[in-house]
Amino acid sequence: MLNPVADSLPYPIVEFGRKDFGSAIRLCGVYSGTHGKIKIVYRCFFDYFNLKKIKDTVTADLILGITVCEIKHLILLRDTIYKLGVTPSIKENFSETVLPNKKRALSPEKIIIDLIALELVYIEEMKKLLKDIKNELVKRVIERIIKDDELHLKTLKSRLNAFGKFNRAD
Repeated sequence: MLNPVADSLPYPIVEFGRKDFGSAIRLCGVYSGTHGKIKIVYRCFFDYFNLKKIKDTVTADLILGITVCEIKHLILLRDTIYKLGVTPSIKENFSETVLPNKKRALSPEKIIIDLIALELVYIEEMKKLLKDIKNELVKRVIERIIKDDELHLKTLKSRLNAFGKFNRAD
């Protein structure tokens, strides 16, 4: 059964009385930039299918739960950017920057470590953005996404620790 990895708090409703092009453009970076949400979703899908291929269904299902939540973030960011007055767009070709080197061994541990690194960078980008944004509703959107991403980080680290305990027992 699919369990989205998300905090229980509701997501903010994004309705704005006026356009805010500055905030919208800043959000575009965390939506589709070099360290953007699209990159994380793309990578999670890629890793989910690889984990299924190597028959690690527990980790695969965990990654799928994170992916579902990340897609909700993507929709929330897209809607927020659009309602602020800008049409979101994709800034780069992710197949070149997201997919791991084909020569790399795809172990569940390595996949989790890579996803932890992506989440850490994304959370840092969001926290920097949070300091610069003046629009209070946009700040609530960012804070809500950070809350879920910190849960993803905690969940991924817990799964990685489980591998450590499992591997030591061998």
